[in-house]
Amino acid sequence: MTLNISLETEQQQRIQNDLVAVEAQIERETDIHSTGEFDGVIGLEPNPDLWSNLSYRNGYLIGLARFYDEKYQVSINEPF
Repeated sequence: MTLNISLETEQQQRIQNDLVAVEAQIERETDIHSTGEFDGVIGLEPNPDLWSNLSYRNGYLIGLARFYDEKYQVSINEPF
């Protein structure tokens, strides 16, 4: 195996490892967002341990808005 082929193989492996890490991070952020949204939809207080995480906070606020829209029977048909 020549040096160029070896370097190219190593580079391809690093790219694959990076893609796997990015996908894992996206999945974690999605799970945290969903947790926040669920907490907001059912009207729970926010989780103080997760509140500093922007994905959780965003999900919680979206869920809380849905909770109060349903509670007060608000229907917004206009895009923001």
